[in-house]
Amino acid sequence: MNYKYIKLKRILFEKLNSKNFTYLFLFLVLCIVTFYLFLYFLVEMRGWNLGDWLINYQDGGFKRRGLSGFIFLSLGNLFSIKPNYLVFLFVESLWLIFLYQIFLFIKKSRQDTFGFLFLLLMPVGFLFNIVALGAIGRKEILLFTLFSFYLWGDIKKLKHLDLIIPFFLFIITLFHELTFFYIGYFLLIIYINNPKKYWVYVIYLLSVLVPVLLIYFFGKPINNGLTFSYLNKFKIILTPGILDFNEKANLMIHFKNHYIVYL
Repeated sequence: MNYKYIKLKRILFEKLNSKNFTYLFLFLVLCIVTFYLFLYFLVEMRGWNLGDWLINYQDGGFKRRGLSGFIFLSLGNLFSIKPNYLVFLFVESLWLIFLYQIFLFIKKSRQDTFGFLFLLLMPVGFLFNIVALGAIGRKEILLFTLFSFYLWGDIKKLKHLDLIIPFFLFIITLFHELTFFYIGYFLLIIYINNPKKYWVYVIYLLSVLVPVLLIYFFGKPINNGLTFSYLNKFKIILTPGILDFNEKANLMIHFKNHYIVYL
């Protein structure tokens, strides 16, 4: 009996450590994300999720996070396609690329994946999107996808990589200024690989610092009152969200009133 128990325990442990379990987890994440992207972007048209992607320059000029809406609204006008469909396809593609990069990393790894699976299952990782469903579809996926390429992708084989990545960092910062606060991770990888390439540090820092300074000194309010008129042309009616948010509001009062949600 004892031998059979030990054998069964060993088999279960090996299955738990198998890469197939991790692949299944990644597939489930993709299914959940796809469902809520469809719900938020095409059905409910949520103002905090879809609205963030539709902040634009057409409404009042240059502003933070406005490049995404400028692109999607311009393409929508050009090809007579509803911008929310374009946003859905774009964000879904980013998630596919991001998860595929992780899939390739696990597939190429010769080490046991149990530790990696443990990291994936932490609530501050992939499960954050399950714990806080409202986070699905936000612009952070731009940063995650670029960083995964930077770590594991074939992009390393490209010439002038230290110019290509900063270019995309510059663009992504105009999509979401959050990129500025995560540049340290890119600098860490540079330090590990080429610690004495000082000029590269400067280029990476400038790639996020310049757009942030442009936004700070020249950026207009997120919504100058015309965005909803633009969206009405495409029959997009957003639920209350970022385009309704008063940028001069007292955030401490907001946090106090919603502290349970943040907890």
